[in-house]
Amino acid sequence: MNWLQSWEPYIAIALLTGLINLPISIKKLLNKCQSLPFFKPLSTIAFWWWILVNLALPATVFWLLYSIPTKPTVNADLVTKAITFGLIFTAFANARVDTGFFGVDIEKFYKYLTQFTYDRIAASQTRETAAFWTDFEADLNQNQPDISEGLNYLENYFQNDVSLDEIAKQDYQKRLYRVRQMTVKSEQTKAIRTLIAIRRRDLPEVLKRFRCSTAFLNKYLSKLPKQ
Repeated sequence: MNWLQSWEPYIAIALLTGLINLPISIKKLLNKCQSLPFFKPLSTIAFWWWILVNLALPATVFWLLYSIPTKPTVNADLVTKAITFGLIFTAFANARVDTGFFGVDIEKFYKYLTQFTYDRIAASQTRETAAFWTDFEADLNQNQPDISEGLNYLENYFQNDVSLDEIAKQDYQKRLYRVRQMTVKSEQTKAIRTLIAIRRRDLPEVLKRFRCSTAFLNKYLSKLPKQ
């Protein structure tokens, strides 16, 4: 017990690195999975694997890089280094690190672990996602509803999204303008699909604004995440 207690401050500091990295890595994963309408992170094993990797790997690399096994002095400087390392870990992962004991190719190792996550998510989501967007395009092409309300909604959605900077908003406005000018229905529908880069919980509202058919809504709305 005394042995474990002597290491507790170092374990806590190393884990702090992982905890700081987690929000950054989770946002990266969710952004990559934004087009997957049925993705439910909390009920997906691959998501929890992602959490484990992005908690444990930064902590382990920090442990070795800063020679924690030698028990350096626990002070504000060490804590600051842990926080900083957590913030820059994603960029730091694209490097080969000499820990003093051996060289670690962090880039290849991290890519392998993250690709494993993407592969597992793809295996469970790709087929149903492809079916959903194919049916969405077919529904708009077949029923040819008035899409102006849907486009207006997307315009206001992105214009009022405080998480976006002005450059991103202006870029979206240009894309929206090009879609409005399209005259070939099938091409316009595919372009609309690319505009729906929204938060997953807001997708049902967008589908209704585009006046998707009752059959389409009945088929998919109950499957979409509520949060």
